[in-house]
Amino acid sequence: MDLLESAPFNLGHKKLYDGVPGNLVAYACKVSFKTGLMASFRLLPKPN
Repeated sequence: MDLLESAPFNLGHKKLYDGVPGNLVAYACKVSFKTGLMASFRLLPKPN
């Protein structure tokens, strides 16, 4: 996973969808374990 961002319409109190980033990371972990890759993830903040 190289970059994970939220769309502008999905930020703040009026966001359209809830929990998208967490679900994407969970799905990537699930696929990794299911395929036997057992990959690890490192989350780094995006530099401005």
